[in-house]
Amino acid sequence: KIYSARGMTDGLLYSMVSMKLKPPVGSVVIGPAWAMAYWARGYAYNEMASYDAAIVELRKALALAPNDAQYQVELAYAYQQKHDWQPSLALFQSALDYAEITASDVPEMKCKALRGQGYDLVELHRLDEAEAAYHACLKLKPNEPKSLGELEYIRQVRKKAG
Repeated sequence: KIYSARGMTDGLLYSMVSMKLKPPVGSVVIGPAWAMAYWARGYAYNEMASYDAAIVELRKALALAPNDAQYQVELAYAYQQKHDWQPSLALFQSALDYAEITASDVPEMKCKALRGQGYDLVELHRLDEAEAAYHACLKLKPNEPKSLGELEYIRQVRKKAG
């Protein structure tokens, strides 16, 4: 199995995962360039609103770096834009779980994952959970404007529901 790691921590994690497979699989850990190339293509496709093409490229990035929070967030965004809430939500949660290992700016990556979860949860009509996600982002980054705006949106939705 070939993995593309950003650093020693995720490289060791990928090597350990391969050894624990039944039967154990040998692994080669290469630098980050290969997975980043797929991510960059996926990012570009997302920017062009070509979400199906983005998903293809981002899955390639995650095949090489399955725990990379940045790649998970980008893939989650593509699913979100297609209104495919469940896979988006699961990827945002996974990105939150792995941000400590793979992100260079952990609070920023965690906030992106939490905001993404919040958005999906609003769309799934799970407002209490969405509100909690936005508040968790604000604990990491006080006065973060996107989360504040979404909390106001939730307040307005509840007000209209009466």
